[in-house]
Amino acid sequence: MATAKILIVEDEIIIARELEARLLGLGYEIAGIASSGREAIALADSTQPDLVLMDIVLQGDMDGIEAATEMGHRWSLPVIYLTAYTDKTVLQRASITDPYGYIVKPFSEAALQASIEIALHKHAAERAFRTSEKRERERIAELSAINKELSQEVVERRRAEEEVRQIAVRDELTGLYNPRGYFLLVKQEWKLACREKRPFALLYIDLDGLKQVNDTLGHAEGDALIVAAARVLKESFRDADIVARLGGDEFAIFTWDCGVLHEDLWARLQANVDRANQQDNGRHPLAWSVGSVCFDPKSPESVEELLKQADRQMYAQKLAKRDAAESRRTKG
Repeated sequence: MATAKILIVEDEIIIARELEARLLGLGYEIAGIASSGREAIALADSTQPDLVLMDIVLQGDMDGIEAATEMGHRWSLPVIYLTAYTDKTVLQRASITDPYGYIVKPFSEAALQASIEIALHKHAAERAFRTSEKRERERIAELSAINKELSQEVVERRRAEEEVRQIAVRDELTGLYNPRGYFLLVKQEWKLACREKRPFALLYIDLDGLKQVNDTLGHAEGDALIVAAARVLKESFRDADIVARLGGDEFAIFTWDCGVLHEDLWARLQANVDRANQQDNGRHPLAWSVGSVCFDPKSPESVEELLKQADRQMYAQKLAKRDAAESRRTKG
């Protein structure tokens, strides 16, 4: 076990030398003897003692309490006060420095050793606690940083996963649901409709003339026409409705409101189409054929069967348009 190194601060040289002899006899090492507060600070700085035996009344402009305060601020040195006085005012000043003990002169060797050992033990325990506390703070800061980093990784991973999910169910060109996303969502709504006996509507939409645009103006113009159609559909239906591009020039819509199959929907769609065509500055006009069907909870059919019915209606409308156009050309 290492020998404790003690700094003696005592302005009466006889007492200082007697104290030195006693400490050496007890097996302690002497860091030095100072007779003033400033000399004590200088010696403490150069020798770094383990403990200071500090007389309260010293020579010079700095007493023992002021010197102990400075040592505490600089090095957190444990100080035991040596005093022949028990003046309350002095003791109150001394107590502010949080001393490790008091020894009243004259003192016995046993009392001296006991005070020193208690002070050293207390200081060692406090230092160990401060070290442990510092390590704990550092560990908490480290864990906090790790947790922050992990939290950020989780956020980024979730964002990436959400992007992947969006890619998996979204059409890249239009941002609408793709067939996978459409059927996943609509089948869930179909189950709810069957359970709650609620009607809903499915619409099947096919762009008119997309092939001609691709063949004559290029696929870039064809894509622009598809994007314009998607924008009109999103504007014409509610956020709660499910609007999807099934592929190529085909779109599908799910809505809980079967009333949208009435004239107000067609009027709203046509108004949005007309506005889009006016904004396209003479490009190929947007037009489409639509088939629609309303789900009957009393005789439920699958989503696929309902979509086939809407598809047949759409195709019938498209043929009717062609026949009408052919008839006009023939009469012309």
